[in-house]
Amino acid sequence: MISAEQSQQMARQRARESAQEGLRPCSIWPEDMADESGRTLARAIPYLGDRERIRAADGPPMWVRSDVRGYLPTYRYAWFFVDSSGFGGAEEPAATVPQFRNLVLEYCGAAHADGYTVGLGIAEAGQFQVHIAPYLRKVN
Repeated sequence: MISAEQSQQMARQRARESAQEGLRPCSIWPEDMADESGRTLARAIPYLGDRERIRAADGPPMWVRSDVRGYLPTYRYAWFFVDSSGFGGAEEPAATVPQFRNLVLEYCGAAHADGYTVGLGIAEAGQFQVHIAPYLRKVN
């Protein structure tokens, strides 16, 4: 089992690697969300580590990591907490992939209403769950 300290160390290491590789948050596209199982969306999300600000490939504005509760105030975690094993149940703290997809739909709707584009990146990965951070980028 991975300890919290090991998970955080891996997130810092992955942040360095993802910056060197030029990885950016996964932008949300309607076709990603059309798959009700959530698998298409989940497979597209890169592991960015603990990066807080990421320069967009086409220059400013930057992607800025956000707290999920900014648009989903009743959600209990700062980032999406998602089961990555495929064996989690709907009643467990970590969202199943279909539940995650529905949360992202709700989050995107609220963020888009404020003029933001939403991106996603894995912030931390444990043995059976991942923390997926939303990134916001202001659209003109």
